[in-house]
Amino acid sequence: MSFNADQAYQLLKKLSFPRLGGTPDEKSAADLLTNYLKKSGLAASQESFPVENFQHARASLEILKPYRKKYPVVPVGLSGQTPPRGITAEIVEINSLDPAVLKKARRQIALFYGPINKKNYPSFRQNKIKALVSVMDHSSALLHLKLRAFLRRDYGKIPSVIVGYEHGLEMLKRKAQRARVRLTQKEFTGRSHNVITTIPGRTRPQEKIVICAHYDSVDQCGGAIDNASGSAIIYELARYFKKNPPHRTLIFVWCGSEELGLLGSQNYVKRHRAGLRNVQFVLNVDVAGIIMGENGATVCGSPEISKFVKKLAERKNMIFSVHHAAYSSDNIYFNARGIPSVSLHRRGSGYGHTVRDQAKTIDAPHLKITGQLALDFLKQVDRSKKIPFSLKIPAKDKKFTEEYIKKSRGIQPSEK
Repeated sequence: MSFNADQAYQLLKKLSFPRLGGTPDEKSAADLLTNYLKKSGLAASQESFPVENFQHARASLEILKPYRKKYPVVPVGLSGQTPPRGITAEIVEINSLDPAVLKKARRQIALFYGPINKKNYPSFRQNKIKALVSVMDHSSALLHLKLRAFLRRDYGKIPSVIVGYEHGLEMLKRKAQRARVRLTQKEFTGRSHNVITTIPGRTRPQEKIVICAHYDSVDQCGGAIDNASGSAIIYELARYFKKNPPHRTLIFVWCGSEELGLLGSQNYVKRHRAGLRNVQFVLNVDVAGIIMGENGATVCGSPEISKFVKKLAERKNMIFSVHHAAYSSDNIYFNARGIPSVSLHRRGSGYGHTVRDQAKTIDAPHLKITGQLALDFLKQVDRSKKIPFSLKIPAKDKKFTEEYIKKSRGIQPSEK
């Protein structure tokens, strides 16, 4: 039996709507997946967890001197609010974190290129900058719609907006001197959900394999590529193994709020900590189906896993690359518990995290490439009396994982 790409594609299309973690739209997506699983005869459950989020964010940027003009901006969620009349001050370009440059922007509005991050934000706070105007391409802005949790925790909030590169350039050319920034938003703690179904093993039920994909998207983004594709693929895998019961227990997890910081998988690992002892490895699918794309896998585990995946791809005459790295997806927190992982993907188009991430960039035949590989991988591993590769994670891969998690929490990794 082969991977049913046509059915996977139909689910992908239904999932392709903005579904930011912790919002009613994400809950609608969780319910959609749950209903699909139940119709396929699978018992499905949802586990909820809190997420910090925002809604109804509205922002504006107006240059007041030496000319008057309003520019379209993207608000940065959870960065606070301005007074109703906004913040009016001098607007100063920050092109360096040199103290002399920062001093000029003290208690003013800062205009700078690039994202808000650990490197620049502490200096902005130290100089009591009143508002931040980050200059970026608007497509890239979708990557930075929310102030990182560790920045809020460690340094507090500065009302922040993102302006397009061309508009930022115009402000510099026209020597903008004084500006008004307005930002309002509703900040709240919402509920996100992991969707879970388990298929017990027939002969080795104590040995467990986790198959996961995240189903949320960034705000304003249909998220067909990232990651309705992976969600649809693992649904089809669950359907296959419902009809063809596995030897080992398979746990399927559709993770919520991955785009907000891998929160769904982090919550799952924390909640199911005791049961992780019997999890052999994790198969994660994140980004697939792109018509013009590149096939690959990122492994956190032994070189034997890489060889296993490569040989499987070679039998299918696939052009396929395998890397050892900390793949920024739902496998990471399993890796941190000593569980190896394979993350399958098909990259391309550059539309991920943009409003262009729509179902029309994907088709069933290309969705089948990753889906069939994932199915063959699981089938071959499951029917082996012993897992056909070492389950130890090499020191180098452990370091990748450790440093990734430290960076995500705002902790400076070791230089060793």
